[in-house]
Amino acid sequence: MKKIHSIKNIVIQDIDLDTIYDFVDNGDRSRAPLEIIDYLDLMDKVRGMSLRIDRYGSKDAIVNHLIKVEGLSRYLANKAYNQAMEYFYADSDISKEAWRNILAQRMDKNYAIAQLLVKDVSDAKKVNDMIKDMGIALGLHLPDPEPVPEGAFQRPSKIYTLSMEDLGKVPQPKKELRDFIMTLPDVSEKVKLMALQEALLEPMNLFPLENEDPRKS
Repeated sequence: MKKIHSIKNIVIQDIDLDTIYDFVDNGDRSRAPLEIIDYLDLMDKVRGMSLRIDRYGSKDAIVNHLIKVEGLSRYLANKAYNQAMEYFYADSDISKEAWRNILAQRMDKNYAIAQLLVKDVSDAKKVNDMIKDMGIALGLHLPDPEPVPEGAFQRPSKIYTLSMEDLGKVPQPKKELRDFIMTLPDVSEKVKLMALQEALLEPMNLFPLENEDPRKS
């Protein structure tokens, strides 16, 4: 096993992820400080240990290894573990679907082990519960999403019109509409004129002066 030859408590104390990210983005491995290379190797080792569930099945097992084999303090062993997990796995681009599959694969390994150890009905029920948990992790209990209708993402056609006939409506006779607007009680002449214009009974004034606009008077 390769021994991390220059990792000391004081070195890890002085290294954080910002230092690592800066080196990865801008540094040259051939001229990198030895402590940076060793710390990258240590984090990669922690990542590899986390994948060996049969031997290092928990954070505590990995931290204890770092204390006994690498000579780190418990505080700095925890720091090395946490930073390794952050560095290798804190990727917002990994989809929930990918994470579901990753977790289901890990659960499937446990299921295979448990299946071989079944001795009675109680054990069989526990294995069935593991299968159910895998189904939940994969979202198999959720209904399938509704299919997106064809053309749903196409830009809609826009039609601008003031004609009721274009909308399939029967227009009110113009004389009746004009008489109705002109006999509205407690409505100023400016508002009535605006209503006549919007009903296409008078020429539309698209850019009224401020003193002509009933909305501002």
